[in-house]
Amino acid sequence: MSYIPIPNDYIISKKFLRGISNNAFLLAFDEIQKLIYEIELSDNNIKDKHVVSKTINGLVKNGDLCDGKLYCNVNNMQYQKWEKYNLIFQAMSEKGFVFDGLGNNYALKNITEFILSYPKNPDVFIVLKSYDGLESLYWAKLSDDWNDERNYAALYLYLSLQNEKEKVFYKMIHDKLKASGLKHTLNENGSGPIHYHYKGKKSGKDFLFNRGWIFHVRLHHIHEYMDVFNDCTENVKNIILSGEDCNDCPKQCGNAYQFTYKGKDYSKIECYMNCFKFPVTYPVSQNNFVIPELTIGDVSSVEKLLDAELSFM
Repeated sequence: MSYIPIPNDYIISKKFLRGISNNAFLLAFDEIQKLIYEIELSDNNIKDKHVVSKTINGLVKNGDLCDGKLYCNVNNMQYQKWEKYNLIFQAMSEKGFVFDGLGNNYALKNITEFILSYPKNPDVFIVLKSYDGLESLYWAKLSDDWNDERNYAALYLYLSLQNEKEKVFYKMIHDKLKASGLKHTLNENGSGPIHYHYKGKKSGKDFLFNRGWIFHVRLHHIHEYMDVFNDCTENVKNIILSGEDCNDCPKQCGNAYQFTYKGKDYSKIECYMNCFKFPVTYPVSQNNFVIPELTIGDVSSVEKLLDAELSFM
């Protein structure tokens, strides 16, 4: 689980607050997110770090919250499927969680119930109860106004990006596509790519930004703005010219981007997931050749290409 700070001015929907203040929820959210992240990073002999959130999720889903404590019925838990849960319990204990009713080895065998508490901030259980699953503490869905108007989904993705170059490209792309009237969607758990699209368009999804490392662009009309292409950096030109040829596409749907450059005809795949790929973080191998990654110096070229394509929409 990535640690993605929740904005200080974020307004939580009342249906999630369960009687505590907005500020108290924000503090508890930030605390539990940090705790899970720190446990995943700790040297606790747990190879699959995702089992940390899965185990905590199992505790919360099978526990009754009362007076800031979680009353856990072991008979309702399928703890046998939890990998090394005792090590996770131990790591939680070291972070301040209290397991009342369990021994020092944290074994659940022959135990019917126990009480889990976090004296430092009991409100963390209210936060955890707000989620059906704990695969991701995706805070963008906790607001009544999480969608396009407040751009919380985009802000969440922006904050999750790993380096400054990813953020520079994403901010430019997001601001430009939003200004052009496109809507954006992100999976409800905050995972996967973010899609930008016009409502009512047959394709449904015209641009895709895949968590920073690559984005896909439909340059339907590139043949109409080859002057813009000619003014691009050599790196951007190479990325586009390295796009997969339509003849190599297994779908063989007949759709293609067709253009001529320096006397040579090009026919590139139009299909959604295989259209022009712009690697941001590192090069991408494709069909025995490598698509180079973008540099900060390529920002203006990509921006001009987007402007040119958007003028046809």
